[in-house]
Amino acid sequence: MVIRQASKDDIAQILMLTNSVADKHGKNRPDILVEHPYHITCEKLERNIQSDDHYVIVAADDTGNKIAGVILCSIRSYADDLKYQDAKIISIEDTCVDLAFRGNHVGSMLLDYIKKLACTIGCSRLESNVWAFNKESRSFFQANGFEIQRMIMECAINE
Repeated sequence: MVIRQASKDDIAQILMLTNSVADKHGKNRPDILVEHPYHITCEKLERNIQSDDHYVIVAADDTGNKIAGVILCSIRSYADDLKYQDAKIISIEDTCVDLAFRGNHVGSMLLDYIKKLACTIGCSRLESNVWAFNKESRSFFQANGFEIQRMIMECAINE
């Protein structure tokens, strides 16, 4: 398995993976998300691949042709903020491993790459938002050293 920054040639496969995540989210929270919340477009991926404050990292099989997993991240910085300590953070926006490659530690390899990258660029931590229904994702992040930092509580108001 090769972990590397994505290229434009990877976009079609990345979209297939991220759309599968979007489908799962839309199916589990139709009260919040539209039926197909495909929030990542080809154009957005292309911009993020070229951006200095976004990372699109893929795990490719040994041939380099099949994308086994992807992790999409952005950098957030706090400086002279009245509420938060000064910090540079990598925010993990999407993570997905192709079903055919699950159980082979592909996701952990992607996270290890991001952790090393975070150290290299001076980040103090990684953060990831995980939907409460997504037990698989919660378990994955906790198995890779993540702890719950905060929770968003909700109360649906039925009129």
